[in-house]
Amino acid sequence: MIDLKTFENVGSEEFLEMIEGLTEKEQAVLMVLRGEDGTEPRTHEEAGRELGIPAEEVRQIETRALETMERLYSGWRQGKFVLIHKDGTREEF
Repeated sequence: MIDLKTFENVGSEEFLEMIEGLTEKEQAVLMVLRGEDGTEPRTHEEAGRELGIPAEEVRQIETRALETMERLYSGWRQGKFVLIHKDGTREEF
């Protein structure tokens, strides 16, 4: 299972492209946890307070989002990154 640390060397713009395939709620949780709004990364508790949901729900949403990202970007661990755009086109890095 991947975690957010897997993407710590990914720039903000690239990360935002990577999460395009997730639901709005999943995107919001990952962005807050990672600190993509120009602030420091937050804990599950802090993210929950900010998003108005319990910390456990933040954890569950994060887990679902990361599972989806792991399926979408399975090549990540092999040293390549495949971005699948909403229109179905693929971009490899």
